[in-house]
Amino acid sequence: MGSIRHDGKAGTGCSSSSNRQKSFDDQAARASYVDGTPNPVKAHLLAHSLKALKDLVLLEDLADATGAELVCSRPLAEGVDWVAKNRYVGISGQHIAPDFYFAVGISGQIQHMVGVRSAKVIVAVNSDPAAPVFKECDYGIVGDLYEVVPVLAAAARALRS
Repeated sequence: MGSIRHDGKAGTGCSSSSNRQKSFDDQAARASYVDGTPNPVKAHLLAHSLKALKDLVLLEDLADATGAELVCSRPLAEGVDWVAKNRYVGISGQHIAPDFYFAVGISGQIQHMVGVRSAKVIVAVNSDPAAPVFKECDYGIVGDLYEVVPVLAAAARALRS
């Protein structure tokens, strides 16, 4: 499937939380925001790198299994119109602050990561071990999203039952 790393090695793991510059001192009661309104959802799952619209069901299944809310990158909202425009996260989109943020297929470019830096925990799935997202995440899985996402969804369901 893929490898899971949390060792801070550039390109293959995730950075320490100090690189994320988290500041929770004044955010004890913070809420997650999507569409400009407070949202009690504790997790967000970002869609990107899908081959076809029908593949969105994989991410919807993981979102359902984890209780996450599906958001997307700008290309999926404005490029191919697969997800509503008010759901994209990034410098010119929404800024969110969930407890968990699942970045599936996201490269980790600064334009996107600005919108998720307030997440408490970032989990990244990407097939490229050198993807910049691995320098921004707390936990990373190097693997194909088409193999990793169904396994994560099954594991989440098992934990919830």
